[in-house]
Amino acid sequence: MPRTVALIYGFGEGPWHGKQFTKRLTSADFTVVTDTAAADIVIAHSAGVFYVPELHRHQVVMLINPSYWPGKHTPIQMAQKIGLDIIYNGLRHPLYLLQKTAHNIFYICRDFPRTREIIRRSKNFELAKAVTHHKTIVVRNHADTWLTPNLQKLQTAFPTLRIHHVPGEHDDCWLHPDRYVDLLQSDI
Repeated sequence: MPRTVALIYGFGEGPWHGKQFTKRLTSADFTVVTDTAAADIVIAHSAGVFYVPELHRHQVVMLINPSYWPGKHTPIQMAQKIGLDIIYNGLRHPLYLLQKTAHNIFYICRDFPRTREIIRRSKNFELAKAVTHHKTIVVRNHADTWLTPNLQKLQTAFPTLRIHHVPGEHDDCWLHPDRYVDLLQSDI
């Protein structure tokens, strides 16, 4: 059974965001590594999908809310995401939302070349090209503003693709990693 996992963070994200996810992976007997080529499993969140490398046949890739919604404008997506962040996290976990936002700003500034590159790549990204690997899992949260809910054509075009719809908003994986680690364990 595959046991090493590499995380690829999205826009304005980094290890601070993934600390609970990493802890949950470790408690499930996975080893978290930084080298995607050496990992059995590659997990990319959001715009992290733009950085998934060429995969080896044995590898599994899990894409959590990859940034892809044709025809929906980025400012609208961002405004909706911020609103849902306040509803899902700010009302229940205001300190967490404040810390998460501060870390988002930190990673956006610290990794500004990557930030600029994500914005550039987002304009031409095609999800169909990212799911061609035969061991691909896509996870979409019900209240996600970045991934289109219309994934039927993708599923038809790629019969080995596994698609899961789960509760939560775009960044749910950082607060509720159990859902994703459990999905991973059931799918590999």
